[in-house]
Amino acid sequence: MRLKEEMLRLLKEDIEFRYTVLGYLGLDEVIKAIRELQKQVAEHSKAIRSLQEQVAENTKAIRELQKQVAEH
Repeated sequence: MRLKEEMLRLLKEDIEFRYTVLGYLGLDEVIKAIRELQKQVAEHSKAIRSLQEQVAENTKAIRELQKQVAEH
């Protein structure tokens, strides 16, 4: 049990050890891929916000044009 307890302690407390174990398990590549996906999601979220602003502006312009057409 001592080895198991020591391994768990090291995984919990020693970040270098944790990443070494992840590397041996092949999970370091998974973590890198997840980080890249997080970055892409953030970029897409920014692009979506920009598009939402453009849609709001276009909607406002359309309403103004509809109002002008209705007045004439």
